Amino acid sequence: MDKLAVQLNFLRVFEHSRLGLQRLRTVLCDSILNDQLAPNLKLPKTVRKADLYVRAYRLLAGLIPYAKQSFSKSDQDEIVGAFQLGLTKWTQTARPCTHALLLCMYELPLSMVKHLAGTLDRMGRIMSTTAIAVHILEFLVSLIKTPNLWANFVEADYQRVFAIALRESIHPHPRETANASQSHFSPVAQNALAQYVIFLAYHTITLWFSSIRLSDRRKFVPYILRNLALANGTSRPIDERIEVCVDMLMRFSFANAEPKPQKSLVTRVMFDDAPAGQVLTKTWLQGNALLTIRVLKSSCWAEISIRRPTGTTVFLSRLENKFRGEDIDVVSVASIFMTGIEAPASNIAEDIQATPLHRHGRVGSDSNITSAASNTETTGGSESLRRSRTNPSSGRPFIRSTLTDGATKSSETTDGPVSSDSNEVRLLPDNAATSRALSVMDLTPLMDHFNVGVVYVGPGQTTEVEILQNTGGSAAYNEFLAGLGKFVKLKGRKDIYAGGLNTDDDIDGSEAVLWNEGGGQVIFHCATLMPNYEHDPNCTAKKRHIGNDFVLIVWNESGRPFGFRTIPSQFNFINIIIEPVDARYSSGTEGSRRTPDNTYFRLMTQRREDMPEFGPVSEPKLVSAISIPALVRHLAITADVFSQLFQKQGDGTTLEEWVSNWRTRLRDIKRVREQSQPGHTVPSRQGSVANVVSPSQLPNTSSGAGPRGLYNGQSQMDQLDVVLDFTRNT
Repeated sequence: MDKLAVQLNFLRVFEHSRLGLQRLRTVLCDSILNDQLAPNLKLPKTVRKADLYVRAYRLLAGLIPYAKQSFSKSDQDEIVGAFQLGLTKWTQTARPCTHALLLCMYELPLSMVKHLAGTLDRMGRIMSTTAIAVHILEFLVSLIKTPNLWANFVEADYQRVFAIALRESIHPHPRETANASQSHFSPVAQNALAQYVIFLAYHTITLWFSSIRLSDRRKFVPYILRNLALANGTSRPIDERIEVCVDMLMRFSFANAEPKPQKSLVTRVMFDDAPAGQVLTKTWLQGNALLTIRVLKSSCWAEISIRRPTGTTVFLSRLENKFRGEDIDVVSVASIFMTGIEAPASNIAEDIQATPLHRHGRVGSDSNITSAASNTETTGGSESLRRSRTNPSSGRPFIRSTLTDGATKSSETTDGPVSSDSNEVRLLPDNAATSRALSVMDLTPLMDHFNVGVVYVGPGQTTEVEILQNTGGSAAYNEFLAGLGKFVKLKGRKDIYAGGLNTDDDIDGSEAVLWNEGGGQVIFHCATLMPNYEHDPNCTAKKRHIGNDFVLIVWNESGRPFGFRTIPSQFNFINIIIEPVDARYSSGTEGSRRTPDNTYFRLMTQRREDMPEFGPVSEPKLVSAISIPALVRHLAITADVFSQLFQKQGDGTTLEEWVSNWRTRLRDIKRVREQSQPGHTVPSRQGSVANVVSPSQLPNTSSGAGPRGLYNGQSQMDQLDVVLDFTRNT
């Protein structure tokens, strides 16, 4: 069975054996679905029946590439149904069946749609261990990137997904931790895998929650928060990862706004270009948010910025009330255009329109601050704009009312899982320390960044220099790059993460491949897109980027196996190898008969010798040309995260966690809180920890005399749930 599974990777061998393939599929599916796999076979004592089923599932997985051309739709359904059954058949079959179902997700999508609800239900019933949890979570992360499969999900389906992710969301499995010495993994590998599972759990929650229809998201908030509270327990402070997750829920529950604001023309003209001393700035701290209000002294305009761990929100507000005895110059949008700066009116309206914020951004009916997009006046022209900037005496009542009302707005926008001390609205001093804190937060990216190397290995090439000198590849390779991400021009692009590539000129090439997804941005260092130089015959400039990448994608058309150390680097942990099953398919000589749907490539991974097995293609898989870009991109991102975690563990004596940019911003805010407390020693950025509420510090629940408050009569877990649930008053 093992040898036949390997032979199935050679498509040309079985290209004209359709009848034999159909018989093999029938025997395997009937035996598995009816639990009749070799019923009369006497097995040696060293071989268990579960081992026989594992080999049968691997053999069945080898038939997936033949399914589109050789099997009917009902046959394909049976294949997926057999894998679904194997999730809970034996402990040993859960992993190969999960990998096979992930492949079916790309290759047999219609059959996966039919069996998806049952698949998620069985995944939720598998006894959770790190060894299987990592593969199930990778399946969920990959599933969210194929929206055609879950387009008809209902509330129960989403709840199944969240249930699986929440189960793994906080700490490694205690049973495995207790038996760590008996594990076949090294301490470094155990720590890396445990942290990788936690990363995948929170990543799954973020991706799936932000993909739900906006009007339905808040339905799931209490369920997620309740389970996060249960996972955290009642004996420890709230985990930073939970705080970041709650902040993410707050940001995405009521809006789909991008995490980073784009400065409008109004902001640039009125505030950034204002004369010195004409802009008054104040910053408040409350909970896990910094609220900054900038007021143009001589006008009715104010900019309100809310910096949170998961994003920054900016509102441009304008006072509509007229003050008694005050001659206020009203700056209108029309006056901006009269300065001679051109900008589409529709863009300006979009940029300055105030978004309803419900719980965390609602403007009360008695507020003096209203939307800049409403009732704007068109009189005054550029002269009005000039007077409004140069008259420091006008508008003072507006400044006072705005800054006072800002504290109220802050309390509405920063509800979160914090203690009563940290939930206090605190005005920060207007000094260099506050300015530095705001600058640090603004410089911290709002997305996690990943670098992945990509090289093309041409026919007969074996050395590093030969490979790096390639400035192009085959047609199949070029199609792969086009599907891997978006080609972007590098010169002058300061708004993207370039991964060290030069954006001032074209030293590292004029283009790069970029991909954005769910809080992350990936830059692909493609050697074929970088120029060669006569003064650099060894391609040191290219190696400078690719050699620092943890993950390397290798498109191998050399006709020979690619050695892991072909392009040596101390940072190279994982290689993702793509090879054409038949050289003719890659070169395009049979292009008239071959399409992306029936052209297949062999996909496999190589890892450093001290790393554990990783990902769904630790064993070679055949993947169609149409599916391979998305699958490889998924593998590259998760492999990069796992490699970083593996490197961080050092000798394995301490457990190093994944610290996302969102978590870094959370720590920045906490450090500002500690710094603003008189006499408090300010910790370093790496070591700051919040004074968040511990469940044990919640109010006493004993039934004593006195008025019945919010927490009276509730368990500690119920109280923690109330602290976390920001939707309770919305």
